[in-house]
Amino acid sequence: MAAWNRVSVPVLAGICYLFLVLFTRSFLETKRLAPRLDRGLTVILAGALFLIVGGLFHYGLLVNKFTSFFISAAPLVVLPISLWCLRKGSQVAGYYSLAFSFFFIGAALRAARDLAWLPQSLFTDYGAYFGSAAEMLLLSLGLAARIRILKDEKLRSELQAFEAERQLTASKIELERQSAIS
Repeated sequence: MAAWNRVSVPVLAGICYLFLVLFTRSFLETKRLAPRLDRGLTVILAGALFLIVGGLFHYGLLVNKFTSFFISAAPLVVLPISLWCLRKGSQVAGYYSLAFSFFFIGAALRAARDLAWLPQSLFTDYGAYFGSAAEMLLLSLGLAARIRILKDEKLRSELQAFEAERQLTASKIELERQSAIS
């Protein structure tokens, strides 16, 4: 059990950030909307894998220092990417940006309290929980918006296909009529 206590923070942080990158790429469609910035997510992915492997193989102080740095630096990559996607017209990027801002602010309040930079209060004690709850709510709304967008796109595609089929049928009938006349 003591061994797991030593490795759990970097391993679990690495797993969390691994899934954060996968979710961010999918939700924000970064390969399409921000291909250059998507490389920043690749850096976070590599850092997450380093945390997992380093934690499992007991790289000690290096991994612990990197964990602290990584947890602080990753939001500085993820939030600007979401704001860029919002600027590029992604409707769901606004939900993402706001959701993760609440979460990171809540976590920062808790960390500031732990470092004795802020006094103990309701928001510093439970900021991470409030932020996480707000994040969950906003991401749920964002997912609902994304589903609506996908349904609208599917409907538009089906209407275009129907119209193309109708035009093809009309052209075929006109062609048959013209060849029957000749």
